[in-house]
This record gives sequence, structure tokens and C-alpha cells, in this order.
Amino acid sequence: MADLLRSRVLWGAALVFGLVAAGFWLNARFTGPVRVQLETQLAAGLPLEVEMIPPAIDVQPGEIVNVIYRVRNAGAEDQAAVGRVELLPGSAIDQVRVYLTECGGLNSYAAGSTNDYYVTFRVEAAGLSGASTVTLRHVFERSGAAP
Repeated sequence: MADLLRSRVLWGAALVFGLVAAGFWLNARFTGPVRVQLETQLAAGLPLEVEMIPPAIDVQPGEIVNVIYRVRNAGAEDQAAVGRVELLPGSAIDQVRVYLTECGGLNSYAAGSTNDYYVTFRVEAAGLSGASTVTLRHVFERSGAAP
């Protein structure tokens, strides 16, 4: 009888522990911040240097955030490049809404110049199917390249 009582107490404690852990996990997924990592991808031979400010940020669900992509043309000639934003992983497509990307589309970069381009976005909670870490990648290709 004592063994049966001890077994039930242990199973009950394990169940309570599991429910508390699941509650913490759900709370973090639905109310916790989402880590957004900023990256850039440059076409081969494109003499641009890109600094992301900040390189990563923790965003509360529903918060609207501005980040900067500082683009410097390190080349001796003016450059034209086409920019676009990619979101990774694919499950984050519905989780992140990009409102503004100043360096998207066709832009000209004067030789030796440095320009700041703002990207404004909002992130929703990870929930059950979203990601707790999202990568916002800005891709730069030579003008005329197919995106």
C-alpha cells in the first residue's frame, strides 16, 4: 500500500512539473520576445559593405521596430544594385510584416559614399507554429539580375 501511495505521489509530482513546464513554454511562445537577426547577402563582385544596426534585436510581439542597413560603396565607380528582403525560416513569413525597406528595389550608390537605409517591421509572437528566432536578410544583386 505504501508503494502504491509513493508511486501515485511521484506520478502526481511529475504531472504537475510537466504542466508547469508546458505553461512556461506556452507563455514564452505567445508573449515572449522574438530574436531578429539581421544579415546581408551581396552578389559576387558587388563592392558594397553593409553594416546592420543593430545586428540582432529582441522584439516584443506587436512592437514596430526600425533598423538601419548602412551601405558603403567601397568601389571606385558608382554602382547600381537591386535590393530585396528575405525572411528565414519559411515559417516566419506570416510572423513578420515589413512596412518599409528604403534599400529595396533599384538603388544607385556613388563611389565612396555611405548611406543609411531604414527598414521598419513588426513581429508577431512565435505561437505554436512560428519561430522564436527570425532572420531578416537583405539581398543585393547587380542591376539587371533577376531577383
